[in-house]
Amino acid sequence: MTCRNAQSNAIIGKAVAGVFHERRSGLDRRSGVDRRNCALPVEHDRRQPGRDRRSGFDRRAKGLESLEARQMFSAVSFEDGILMIRGNATAANEVLVGLKAGTVTGRVDGQSASANVNKVRFIRIIGGEKADLVKVDPAVTVPVYVQTGAGNDTIFTGAGNDFVAAGNGDDWVETGAGNDTVLGGNGRDTIILGAGNDRAWGGNGSDQIKGGRGDDRVHGESGDDRVWGEAGNDRIDVGSGTNRARGGDGTDTLVGKAGDDLKGNGGSDRVRNDVGGIVEVPPEPLPENLTLSLINADTNQVISGFATLGDNTTLDLSKLPTRNLNLIANLPEGFGGSVVFAINGAVVRTENAAPHALAGDTNGDYKPWTPTLGQSTITATAFTGRGGTGLAGTPVSVKLTVIDTGSTNPGGSGTGGNTNPGNNTGGVGGPVLGNENPNPSAAAPVARIDALATQIEAGHTIHVNGLASRIFSGTQLSAKFEWDFGDPGSRFNTAEGFNAAHNYARPGNYTITLTVTDNTGKRSTASINVNVKPSTRKVIFVSNDGDDAADGLSPANPIRTWERARTLVGDNTEFRFRAGQTFDVKNTLWVPFKNVMFGMYGNGDRPILKWTGGKGQNFFVNMTKTSRDVTARDLQFDSIFTGHQEKTGVPSVFQAGDGFSAINCQILNVNFFVNTEGKPTGVLLQENVAPLKTGLRAYMAYVLGSDQVYQGNTIVNSTREHCIRVDGGWRINISNNDFTNIAEARPGDKIDMMKQTITVHNGADVSVIGNKTTGGRVEIGPLGEQDGFGEYSQGSHLDRIVIADNDMTFGMFQRLEIDHGTDGVMIRGNRIKTPSGAGITIQARGKFTNWPGYGERHVANVWITSNNDITAEQRVSIGRGSVNIN
Repeated sequence: MTCRNAQSNAIIGKAVAGVFHERRSGLDRRSGVDRRNCALPVEHDRRQPGRDRRSGFDRRAKGLESLEARQMFSAVSFEDGILMIRGNATAANEVLVGLKAGTVTGRVDGQSASANVNKVRFIRIIGGEKADLVKVDPAVTVPVYVQTGAGNDTIFTGAGNDFVAAGNGDDWVETGAGNDTVLGGNGRDTIILGAGNDRAWGGNGSDQIKGGRGDDRVHGESGDDRVWGEAGNDRIDVGSGTNRARGGDGTDTLVGKAGDDLKGNGGSDRVRNDVGGIVEVPPEPLPENLTLSLINADTNQVISGFATLGDNTTLDLSKLPTRNLNLIANLPEGFGGSVVFAINGAVVRTENAAPHALAGDTNGDYKPWTPTLGQSTITATAFTGRGGTGLAGTPVSVKLTVIDTGSTNPGGSGTGGNTNPGNNTGGVGGPVLGNENPNPSAAAPVARIDALATQIEAGHTIHVNGLASRIFSGTQLSAKFEWDFGDPGSRFNTAEGFNAAHNYARPGNYTITLTVTDNTGKRSTASINVNVKPSTRKVIFVSNDGDDAADGLSPANPIRTWERARTLVGDNTEFRFRAGQTFDVKNTLWVPFKNVMFGMYGNGDRPILKWTGGKGQNFFVNMTKTSRDVTARDLQFDSIFTGHQEKTGVPSVFQAGDGFSAINCQILNVNFFVNTEGKPTGVLLQENVAPLKTGLRAYMAYVLGSDQVYQGNTIVNSTREHCIRVDGGWRINISNNDFTNIAEARPGDKIDMMKQTITVHNGADVSVIGNKTTGGRVEIGPLGEQDGFGEYSQGSHLDRIVIADNDMTFGMFQRLEIDHGTDGVMIRGNRIKTPSGAGITIQARGKFTNWPGYGERHVANVWITSNNDITAEQRVSIGRGSVNIN
């Protein structure tokens, strides 16, 4: 950069201040922004005559160079109070600005420069023509000026008065707490403004722009834009195109034209278009006579006799058709506001879309909740705005008395062969209320076991949980659940967690014992017997030396190919592939069957099943709703896609069904290992290994469903996703795994970043115990920020999770993070080490974050015991508005 004279320095100063005025006229009709030849933003006075339609840049501005003029290398320097960070003009740059102990450090391409924060006047970042990533520590208050080029850039600024010229491309820009200015270019940009009085121009393209908490000025410009005002007294000019805009909290002005969809959001918002002047927008009407209904979460229907809960309602759990319940607020169809639920005065959930359910739902599939025994008061309040904002209606309260006259069996009792999670009593679900302080005078716990099945064939898995146990000192959160599966000498004969699972290789009768220990040290045990029958599966052998015309019923007469196996699969079938051999896989093997197994025979290394088919969203094995009890063990899975790290088009291994197990498998160049989007019940992944830093593209497991165990697995890295992600799971056990997620890109690939090792977004009753994690953070709680603004994500919730005895070593800016929407967390006995920031971060209530649209969603009921060994700049960071953090 060659800004040496006073004129140039003055120009930079104005840019950093957020505005540079140049009044001119002309005949240039281009309405977009070409960032490749621009250096400095220009705010045009739209009142002057002329036909100049450019909205962001003056290519004639002096003193700053074009991106093409820069040399093809990266550099970082500090001089005269300016921290300058230049990326490579022809590369995708990763620019990081950190703040630690009063020192600001800029980094790019292995180079860095640091300075005392009090000596930095502003920070200037210049990217390149490809997809740049710019991340500024949110605590940095020094003004930052960011200029990037034509790639699809991702930019996060700090807390100063920042200026972003994002360039052409589909960019993502998030600003912080200062008074920021953002200029979008040609492309489909997403601009998310933080706190402060911000300004944004979308440029050409169909953009999404979200205001922050200040008095913002948003210009959509060309394209079909979507704009949200959020908090503050905002002005929104949507520009040309077919646009949609919504006001937020405050007195907003929305300006558009005929055909635009413009609406206020309560308050005294104004809408103006070219056919109608200014009109006052009335708030969303408040509903009258709000009522509450009790829902059967198994059937998604109202329970007979409880369509309208009275002021005083008694529920006998033993006499209801299920213990998997939910509760909904009945509102007029089309109601566009929100409902805030509270229990005993404490807010537990805010619902922004119908159906408004206390325990949440997924597209009308209600999440299970079992109310706590005893008396409580449930209150629902309707608001005209989202997130519990706008005008409030009259609260409706129900005094609920919950009893269980049928709960008299202190011992364990299996539920037979039932594999429907809706009919077992294992999930206590729902919001958390309770005191985890020890009560020495309380009675001892009463252990109880529930099982999905008590009879299986050898080679398959038994799933159990202890959540129906009675705890009198504290709750399930502070109790320990320890399992013994009565199979000495086997792997993982013992386990810990709310739920657990064991794969039985040999037939016989076994006794499963649960020991429950409360927080005073008092114990109780329960046992059940399970019967493992001899296998009745027809065994088919597969060998490179075989013949597909053979029957495959003996090692001496094997079939030859995967394609032949696809035609022979059915109920009660077992395929054994010869050790040390490789088998081509070109098509998916569908398994809508029961009692199926895949394994190996002979001596040598595990056989390799290698995808040699085309690119596409394929699976090696795809199970369906009718699948049950399918096990794969001692196999390797690979593909021909070894020359890159992308996940698109690379095959995944298993689409799981009920009763699926994968044991001792090796995962090489694949996308997902296991996908449970079909919400199966009863899944076990045990001792599987992904040994390549650039092999596994996505998740070892993407988890939805119930009664699932992920135990003893090893992941060296995922190039594009988290090691494991729970996106809606009940009774999930993640234990004794070794997960690493690092930035390990091949040459030419700069996308691989340090994503999470363990992510648990929503569900209930999750155990994260005894894991070793390295690199990426452990994230607990629903999706937030931009990712969580969908109707489903905003209403999601996580209830009850234990994080115990883990060894977590984090990379820079990584941590154990508890996000708003989480209720009931026990953090005990962990070793946590991070080089920056807090070891544990508890997020603020939604309305106090840069995304106030989340409203009252918050973190509640967290217990962090003294036996956590935390090495960090700060032990725990607690966000504003969180509740009952101990």
